[in-house]
Amino acid sequence: MKNSLPFLFNLTLHLIMFQEHEIIQLDSPVQQNNEVSKAAFIEANAFPSTLEEIASTHIIPVFSKDNEPLISQTDFIEVTNQTVYDLFNGEKILQPNIRLSHPIKGRIPEAKYKPASQLLEGEKTIYYERMAFIIEIPSIYDHIDGNRLSLTVGGIKALELLT
Repeated sequence: MKNSLPFLFNLTLHLIMFQEHEIIQLDSPVQQNNEVSKAAFIEANAFPSTLEEIASTHIIPVFSKDNEPLISQTDFIEVTNQTVYDLFNGEKILQPNIRLSHPIKGRIPEAKYKPASQLLEGEKTIYYERMAFIIEIPSIYDHIDGNRLSLTVGGIKALELLT
């Protein structure tokens, strides 16, 4: 069994994203496999999304008390993905499998008084209160009770826990 693990272990990645209220920016995006994990992953009350969709259409929320930006869901996924690539260099790493739930719909300030039925697409905003993702590393695995288990790294962001 090539690259199999002799035992199960938990991998916890602690990512420090803020340094005195500045968000750390990635220098370059991770080059990755185009394959996404097929594993069943939080299917109730959630739907799949892509990193590209989140980056292009979702707003970045702020702390209501001081209007400081929270880490975006995109940044959280990208930094975790980069860390996985750095730690497991040379392994097969799948694209993040992302699930979203609890949409928060909004609008741009210029459309403040428009009826919802008259909003144009460019006037609507969206953010999902809850986001979870996994990054599967299928080249690191073990067989337990006849089941193949791959190393998986994941994260959860729930807006209601941050504000």
